[in-house]
Amino acid sequence: MKIRILAGLPLMVLLLSCSCQPAAGQKGSFYDVSALGPQVLPFTTEQAAQELAKTHTVVYFFTATWCFECQETYRDVQANLKAIPSDFTLIYVNYDQESILKQKYGVTVQHTFVLVGTQGERKKIWVGTIPIVDIVAIAKRK
Repeated sequence: MKIRILAGLPLMVLLLSCSCQPAAGQKGSFYDVSALGPQVLPFTTEQAAQELAKTHTVVYFFTATWCFECQETYRDVQANLKAIPSDFTLIYVNYDQESILKQKYGVTVQHTFVLVGTQGERKKIWVGTIPIVDIVAIAKRK
């Protein structure tokens, strides 16, 4: 019995020592995308995204600061801004706060991407892509 308790101790210490602070590049409790240029924006309103979808490929990125894969995508976007076409926009959506939007698009897990149409319709949904070049390719694939 003592062996089982002690075996779980390292995991407990690791979990308790984990920092829950925002990762680098995060503003407050969410990602700061303000310096990433016109192809990467924070979510504001559905209407703004729909208007943008008239001239751009628009993808919602449902993300959370506590999500390791989301952090990896954020870093990849930062490092590869030049790989984002001028007619493509990635919109960062706070997974923890936008419950109505999650319900509308059927998002059940963070690190979900939704291709949005001009009427706000979900044209495509997928989970788990990290490199921005792959996100763009999937969104533009017919």
